[in-house]
Amino acid sequence: MGVFGGTTDGEIFYTEDEGDTWTTIASGLPAISKAGHWTWRERSARRAAALAG
Repeated sequence: MGVFGGTTDGEIFYTEDEGDTWTTIASGLPAISKAGHWTWRERSARRAAALAG
């Protein structure tokens, strides 16, 4: 039996060996969120970039 896992950054992983090894099966998908943390993260990244340059 395999297990799938994903990130809010748009990556999906798969394992067939109880998590010893993972294979990336998708990346670059749109970000997802059930809460407002994604928009907070985006604003923070833009603010940091503006301060840096």
